[in-house]
Amino acid sequence: KVDVLEAKVSADGWLPVTNGLDGQALFISRRFCKSIPAHGEIEADVIYFVDTGDMFNMRSQTMGPPTRYIDHHSSTWIFFSELVV
Repeated sequence: KVDVLEAKVSADGWLPVTNGLDGQALFISRRFCKSIPAHGEIEADVIYFVDTGDMFNMRSQTMGPPTRYIDHHSSTWIFFSELVV
């Protein structure tokens, strides 16, 4: 089970996110967390657990294995500040 909460200043607390990530993808590891717009191979409404390679689909509420082998212990993720085509 994965619980995703969103900070809501106006509600003075945390609210559960239940309907996906609004087209975003969320990358989570022990060292960082990053939300980016989904594009290409990065799926919308999916949480990528960088340390284990697992993926959690927020829409279907299912956990899936990575689509390809990645050495998650020595990988470096690079996020561009804008879309590069």
